[in-house]
Amino acid sequence: MRVNLTLFKSDNVLLNSFNVFILTLLGCMLGSHARMSGIDLSVLWPVNILVAALFYRYHYLNTPWYCCVAYNAMIA
Repeated sequence: MRVNLTLFKSDNVLLNSFNVFILTLLGCMLGSHARMSGIDLSVLWPVNILVAALFYRYHYLNTPWYCCVAYNAMIA
């Protein structure tokens, strides 16, 4: 029995948009909590690494649409 747990599929824009939004939002929350606790990380550093890695690993995510989705998650 094989379980397919892929977060991103090249032909599913809605699933990809949701996952990019959630991962970006979680990265922003991690950065903001790290800053509040005195670790002195910038608010956006963890999310910048995460989004850059996503766009590098899944080249079909590197489009203006997904950049806008990530930006909206950063300002949410």
